[in-house]
Amino acid sequence: MEVDYTIPALDIRIGGFRMTLQRLPLRFLAAVGTFGGSALAAWFTTR
Repeated sequence: MEVDYTIPALDIRIGGFRMTLQRLPLRFLAAVGTFGGSALAAWFTTR
C-alpha cells in the first residue's frame, strides 16, 4: 500500500489559524498518551 503524502494526516482550521501535519509524530503521541493515562489514573485513584 502506497502512502500519498500530498494528503495531510491532520488539518486543523480555527478562524484564521491553520495547522497542517503531513505525518503524525508517533513518539509525541505516545508520550502524550502515557502522560494522559497516568494523570487520569492518578485523578481516579485520589477520589
